[in-house]
Amino acid sequence: MTGSDAPQEMPGAESATAKAQSDFDGALIDYKTKGFMVELLPAVTVAGKQAHHLKVSRKDLPTQHVYLDPDTFVELRITTEGANASETDLSDYKAIDGIMVPHSVKTSQGGAVQAELKILTVAFNAPIDDAIFKVK
Repeated sequence: MTGSDAPQEMPGAESATAKAQSDFDGALIDYKTKGFMVELLPAVTVAGKQAHHLKVSRKDLPTQHVYLDPDTFVELRITTEGANASETDLSDYKAIDGIMVPHSVKTSQGGAVQAELKILTVAFNAPIDDAIFKVK
């Protein structure tokens, strides 16, 4: 992203953000182990339905708000506070190997859509050639 293909060390804040974004389990799984604090707030309407509202305070990272479907407990929306505040809507959940996976993900900043993903295929533990991870 810097125009160079040589590996470069990330500054502390960028590194912390990248680490948080690479947490595939999300903020709620093992939140205590991660050092997060979760607080239940009053329910709100998200995507036309009432949703559980959880505030996730994370040391050295912006606070997140996670909105859960009250029937299935899947994440409907995740908002992140701070200078780069964002809102991510998750929908079209399908069970893959018994795990509910969103197949539609839309991220917005300042009310403008930044990315919209439609997931076509999900495979867990699929073989991956180690060569794609080698830095050239």
